[in-house]
Amino acid sequence: MPLMRKQRSGRIVNISSVAGRFGYPLFGWYCASKHALEGSPIRSARGRPWGFHVSLIEPGPSRRSSST
Repeated sequence: MPLMRKQRSGRIVNISSVAGRFGYPLFGWYCASKHALEGSPIRSARGRPWGFHVSLIEPGPSRRSSST
């Protein structure tokens, strides 16, 4: 981050999961770790005048495609 602040450009991309927003039975620790990214200090840096961007990608469930 210090280099990005100095350059006033850059991007931080965090990969999370929709599980960070909703709890699922028997996945408490997983959901808690993903929820931590929601309010992490790096994520709260967005919108600051430092010139870099912070993104959070939260993929959800998907159907597997068949190989036929």
